[in-house]
Amino acid sequence: MCMLKQICEQNGYLGYVVREALQAFLQDSWGEALLRYAMAAETGLGVAQNNVAYLCEEMEQSYDCRWRYYNHSTMNYDPHDSGLLKMGDFYFSSSVPGAVDQALSLYTRAALAGSSQGIYQLVILAEKGYGVPWIIRDWLNISVHDGLDIVTERLLERCVELNDDKDLTPCALSLLRVRIGKAWSKITQNTIQLSLVYASAATLIITLINLLILNVLECLQMDIPPRQGRHTAGRAVENPQTSNRNGPQDQNDLLRGEDRMSRMVTMSQGLWFNLWRGTQIVRRTADLSVTVSGVCLCALCTLILHHLLQ
Repeated sequence: MCMLKQICEQNGYLGYVVREALQAFLQDSWGEALLRYAMAAETGLGVAQNNVAYLCEEMEQSYDCRWRYYNHSTMNYDPHDSGLLKMGDFYFSSSVPGAVDQALSLYTRAALAGSSQGIYQLVILAEKGYGVPWIIRDWLNISVHDGLDIVTERLLERCVELNDDKDLTPCALSLLRVRIGKAWSKITQNTIQLSLVYASAATLIITLINLLILNVLECLQMDIPPRQGRHTAGRAVENPQTSNRNGPQDQNDLLRGEDRMSRMVTMSQGLWFNLWRGTQIVRRTADLSVTVSGVCLCALCTLILHHLLQ
C-alpha cells in the first residue's frame, strides 16, 4: 500500500494542481489556493493536507477543517513533523479521556522524525508526571531506573543537538535550568558547601545593612558642619566689645548669651565628632563585609561552575 501511494503521488496532474495552488497563494488569493490544495489533499497528498490545514487556521475556518486535514496528514507513510505536532497539541489541550496518550504518541513520532519541538514537548509531559515511551528510552539509552532529572537532561541534550543554529532556544535554556538545579541539589546535600551558601547570604545582608547605616550617618554629618561653631563663637566674642557702653545689665545679658552659645557650639562639635567616628567605624566594617562577601560569592560561583562542568 505504501509503495502504491508513492507511485500515485508521482502523478503529474497532482503536481500541476499543487503548483497552481502555490501561485494563487503567492498572489494573495487564499480562497483559490485553499480550494486547489483541498482537491490535492483529498487524494491523500501529505503536502497538500498540511497546506490546507494551515490555510484553514490562518483564514480562521472551522475547527473541523483544521482537525480533519492535520489528522489526515499524520496517517501518511512519511508524515511531516508539523502535522504531528499540531495534532499532538490538539489532543493535549483536549479533555477527552486518553487524549494525553494520543498526544504522547504523536510527540514521540515527531521526535523520532528529528523534530526538536517534539522532544521539547516530551520533556514538558515528563515534568508533568507522564512517562517517557520505551522507544524514546531505547533511542537515548535511558535506563528505567534513571530519575526524572536524568531523563529530562538526556532529552534536552538531544534537542539541543538537533538545533544546528547557535542561537538560544527553549531547549538550551531548559537544559541550563536543569543543570543548575542539579548543581544546586548537590550543593545543598553537602554540609560544607551549604555552609558556604549561608555565609555568602549572611555577609551580603550585613553589607547591605552597613551601607544603609553609612548613608544615614553621612547625611546627618552633612547637616552639622565641623567649623560652624568657631565662626559663631567669634561673632559672640566680638559683640561684648562693641556693646560695653550699653550698661552692666546689657553686658551681663551678652555674657550669658555668649556662654549659652559656647555650650551649644561645644555640643555640636562633640556630636559631629561622634558622627564622624561612627562613620569611620561603619565604613571600615562595610569594607570588610564587602571583601568577605565577594570572596564567598566567588567561591560559590566557582563551586556551581564546577558542578555544571562535571
